Amino acid sequence: MRTKAQGLVSSVKWIEETYGKAALEDVARACSPEVRARLSSAIAIEWLPIREVVELATHADRLLGTGTGKLAESMGEAGARSSLRGPILRAVFYLGRPEFLIRKVTSIWRQYSDQGEMHVRSFEANRATFELTGTDEQYTIYCALLTGWFRELARATGIVAPSVRHTECLARGEARCFWEMRWAEIEEGG
Repeated sequence: MRTKAQGLVSSVKWIEETYGKAALEDVARACSPEVRARLSSAIAIEWLPIREVVELATHADRLLGTGTGKLAESMGEAGARSSLRGPILRAVFYLGRPEFLIRKVTSIWRQYSDQGEMHVRSFEANRATFELTGTDEQYTIYCALLTGWFRELARATGIVAPSVRHTECLARGEARCFWEMRWAEIEEGG
């Protein structure tokens, strides 16, 4: 499975901004020579093996976090913020309806990953569910990155205090990769 380097680039930037250059160097040292080389040369639009993003996130989560995936979720949030930062895009998100926007963003999954599809399985008053299908590789740390990405996407659409849980995971031997999102309210204009 291959993915756009945008997630790797935004993760490197987030680690350095949040933990400092020395911490980023520690994480880089823990990575394979191939990934270390990619950290300094990656361009957001190039394709790279998903295992390189997974390797970076795994080492960062273990060295800078608790090893539970929570730091990877924060990396995923940072990646979504990076993707959604343009003023025109923010205006579209502010003016659009959350369900439409979330369905639209998940429908372009294949522009960022060469395998699989992301589906919105339900979208109700205070709850939505998502499923990733059709991938031949799956990693719990990658699912943690996606959990954070979903959370930030929800915030960008006006959903207040979204709670996102990855309730089923192929990498844990379960039947599918499935997320549940819940929230109390949606801000006006979102």
